[in-house]
Amino acid sequence: MKSDNGIKAEELILQAARKVFVKKGFDKTRMQDIAAESGITQSLLHYYFRSKDKLFETVFEQEFSSYLSTMESIVNSDLPLPQKIENLVARRLQDSEGYPVLSYFVLSEMARNPDRMKDNARRAMPIDKKLFDEISAQVADGTIAPIVPNELMINLLSLVLFPVLARPMLQAMMNINDEEFEAFNKQRVQTLPKFVMRALQPLPNEAR
Repeated sequence: MKSDNGIKAEELILQAARKVFVKKGFDKTRMQDIAAESGITQSLLHYYFRSKDKLFETVFEQEFSSYLSTMESIVNSDLPLPQKIENLVARRLQDSEGYPVLSYFVLSEMARNPDRMKDNARRAMPIDKKLFDEISAQVADGTIAPIVPNELMINLLSLVLFPVLARPMLQAMMNINDEEFEAFNKQRVQTLPKFVMRALQPLPNEAR
């Protein structure tokens, strides 16, 4: 069992690693950069994490596990499907706001280790299946517009992730600074779920 100081040191290192990996990318990040960010010595850093790869894997696992836990709690709730989808969109936007840790790690891992991403996708399959079954059932009942579950989830991910990942380009196109972009993203937490729900409303000739 680690001491309280040991636990605090690990948490400090992981917080610093998140910041440095997102800022510099995996290839340009050095262990000494993380040590400097966390305010500890390199020898202590290597005591807890022997390599940059191991540190990256640990941070990614924390982020992905937290994401799955959030997804599962929303999907398994007793809320009606439209409210679940609205909550998923709002929560993912909130997670992406300001510091897109999971978005960065997912893209980085897709390039560095596609097999691991396949394994992580399999971990999410039971959650996805339950949500997809609900979507298919409500499409069959005519309570939401006809849509293939996979298409709906791809659309949701695209709407949430693209503005975060393309932030520099979008800021230039919109001619806005960092503060204005963050205000824009906060507003999307309110407007995007409503946009998605309106898109799922069946047309008069589609409703049963």
